Amino acid sequence: MKNWSVDATLEEIRIKINELLNNYDKEGAVLLKNIITTTPDENECLCNQFSKIISDEEFEKYCICIVVAWVESYRHLNEKQFRENLLSKYSKIPQHFQGKYLKTYRNVFYDYDLETFGLEFSSIKNIEEAIKRQAEADV
Repeated sequence: MKNWSVDATLEEIRIKINELLNNYDKEGAVLLKNIITTTPDENECLCNQFSKIISDEEFEKYCICIVVAWVESYRHLNEKQFRENLLSKYSKIPQHFQGKYLKTYRNVFYDYDLETFGLEFSSIKNIEEAIKRQAEADV
């Protein structure tokens, strides 16, 4: 299924992801992989766009795109590279701001009714675990 063009902007991708999630008939918590599956080209586009996120405001606005890219990176077998890029960015954030980023991830999971598997978003490790479970959970 084609979701966005390979030259789509991050804003165009965010709008499409919101569309897909808002139009999904939810019955309980949501597994992203049941709603959004990307082609290798779409995933590459999304991962490339991720590298352009610089400010806190962009992170908050596009966090759902990061979550989708991270979940899909498992399917496209580039999770290790994506995770390294993400953690490299995260490590550059001053420690007193890291809690804000954790809260943004938590808000994305709750705002979109994504399955949290009972995990609390108190650390990046818990977020990683929720992402991994989103990618690997049975349908």
